[in-house]
Amino acid sequence: MKKAIKLLSILFFFGVILMSCEGPAGIDGSDGTDGADGVAGADGTAICMTCHNAGTAYAAKFDQFYASAHALGTYFDRTGDCSGCHSTDGYLARMDFTSTSEIFDLDLTEQSAISCRTCHNVHTAYDATDWALTFTDQVTETILGLDNTDVASGVFEDMGDVNMCVQCHQSRNPIEVPSATSTTDVNISHYWGPHHGPQGNILNSQGGVEVGTGYPTTAFNPSTSFSHDCITCHMNEGNHSLALNESACTSCHSDIEDKLAAIQDEVEGKLTSLGRTLAALGGLDPDTETETVWNETLGEHVETIDTVGYHAMGSGYGGYGDNPVAADLGRCVFNYLIIAEDQSLGVHNPDYIITLLDNTITLVETL
Repeated sequence: MKKAIKLLSILFFFGVILMSCEGPAGIDGSDGTDGADGVAGADGTAICMTCHNAGTAYAAKFDQFYASAHALGTYFDRTGDCSGCHSTDGYLARMDFTSTSEIFDLDLTEQSAISCRTCHNVHTAYDATDWALTFTDQVTETILGLDNTDVASGVFEDMGDVNMCVQCHQSRNPIEVPSATSTTDVNISHYWGPHHGPQGNILNSQGGVEVGTGYPTTAFNPSTSFSHDCITCHMNEGNHSLALNESACTSCHSDIEDKLAAIQDEVEGKLTSLGRTLAALGGLDPDTETETVWNETLGEHVETIDTVGYHAMGSGYGGYGDNPVAADLGRCVFNYLIIAEDQSLGVHNPDYIITLLDNTITLVETL
């Protein structure tokens, strides 16, 4: 029995060896019949076509936006803490901040200009949700923080989608702005003041140095919902140029043009008069515009120089002033600047702006 098992083992061993031995490969045989086609995969372009299609809706918004001031006028100061509003990269970085002071640590050497990606989650899910807004949390602090609680509370109304706008359309840190009762001199300069976008403060009935009394205590709500205040007027019917479209108001206010004109005429007249007075007192320098026009009497072209606005007098940079002025004059200069920089001539909050303007004029008459 043992011999039989041994013999079988030897035969198996040699069988394995013989099976593993192969001669040279033969000529390839002919191809077999193709198998049935599998289920077709998704079209690779289908995702892209959600937006990049033959329609003109996207192209229209693109063209509108690139005619706006956001596209054309914000790419000037885009380094350091300025990049938090003057570049897409800096703006999106601010979403992760836990403190306003972190903006001073922004060190972005390559920033892109404000674009669709600043406000929308472009190329995130590659579907219609990419048009969702990027940054709509309630704005609980101003861009650079506020030292003076008389100038702003630091907390805005929760304005829903409009929070997107207020993230940047608010006063920067107003360095050395006197409170309504301070008696200490302040240093002002060309760059001193609320900066160029305090509309969020104005809408929230705050931001000026509130001398006198009579100010509204609640935010201004020009539409039926805070969440559409900016959008209703500046983006009516897909208007990505963000230019004011009065037709958004006419369904409720048939006389809107006359109402707006009356408010703006009043504010412009008072603001111009206040500016001239403050310039004479040494608080403001004029911004001028030179134009060449034909003089019929002289029979030749002449240059005209017109005053188109004012800025705080002095040459300091970054908000730090080198022109010391009395506290009352500083208050008046700051209030002039925040009304002028709001650029609505009263429309963004008529009660607040006109009250602030009238009270400031009353104060400046005592100087």
